[in-house]
Amino acid sequence: MKALIALIETIVQLLRELQADMKTIHEIQPAVVRFPGNPVEPVHVDIPWILKYMGIGNTTFYAKVRNVLLEPVLRLGGREYYDREEVYDLFRRLGSETGKYRRS
Repeated sequence: MKALIALIETIVQLLRELQADMKTIHEIQPAVVRFPGNPVEPVHVDIPWILKYMGIGNTTFYAKVRNVLLEPVLRLGGREYYDREEVYDLFRRLGSETGKYRRS
């Protein structure tokens, strides 16, 4: 009987942690109604999004951008997320420098 109570308490604790994580995710990236042809860009972006937007490869990103020019603002589930506006600002600053950090 004690083992069953301990198991139920563990399940309840895990559900509370899951609820807190879901609340955090919802606060960071609230649900948005999306209409066809009018995509909504996220506030926080992951590394593949940055690579595609800037036109750079993994090696360039990890060697010259990550933790040098951009700092992650959030880490969830082992993934780093960056502020989209900071990525835009970085691209504006470096975009005019003859393709610096951009694939030709």
